[in-house]
Amino acid sequence: MKVSIIIPVYNEKNTIVELLKRVVASRVGIDKEIVVIDDGSTDGTSVILDDFCDTFKKSGYATDIKLIHKKNGGKGSAIYEGLKVATGDILGIQDADLEYFPEDYAAIIDPMLRGVARVSYGSRFMGRYIPQGMTFKNFVGNMTLNVTAWILFSFGCVTDLATCYKFWFKDDIDPEDLKCAGFEFCPVHFAAAWKNGLKPFEVPIRFHARWYKEGKKITTMNGFYELWTLIKLGVKYGRWSKK
Repeated sequence: MKVSIIIPVYNEKNTIVELLKRVVASRVGIDKEIVVIDDGSTDGTSVILDDFCDTFKKSGYATDIKLIHKKNGGKGSAIYEGLKVATGDILGIQDADLEYFPEDYAAIIDPMLRGVARVSYGSRFMGRYIPQGMTFKNFVGNMTLNVTAWILFSFGCVTDLATCYKFWFKDDIDPEDLKCAGFEFCPVHFAAAWKNGLKPFEVPIRFHARWYKEGKKITTMNGFYELWTLIKLGVKYGRWSKK
């Protein structure tokens, strides 16, 4: 068994090295592969990634690391490129900032390894941890997505649809069902799982939000587009769809 950690990166020169060190150090209980996709960074991140990966490959670590450079196309397009080269039995997403904690991988993957779940999400809102630094606007946006999913798919189906931490068995979801451009990857992934009869299992995770001045990229318009994408997919695959 192997897990592929897919990391889309755009202009993260201040966080990417520390993030990669944490990902490398994380323990998951099975073999691990790291797939980094540089989505056309313009701030020097591309050079930092080249240097890090060159040094890493010479260090003798058992963990494999792959680096892809591409033109800027958005988070979803970067993930899609990563899916093409990922070889793990389990696939997972990691943002390139430091909002999430790679130390939580093991807890998220555990129910998958025990046969309890085929898709597992790390939830920021399950009560064990309090999301640190999240603005009221972002909290409301997240809850709006969740409630919309409850209405369109099933009540209580997910507590954190927009979480970065999504893990699933590679064979269960066709990469073509996940093809998208930007931050709408979250509703696209949820709907693709639901389409295949897979309800996400959720595990509490830690979270520490960063501010826009620190490099946060998702905007209010991105949030509206995520919501619109979720509504369209809910009509197509949700409880009132024609099956």
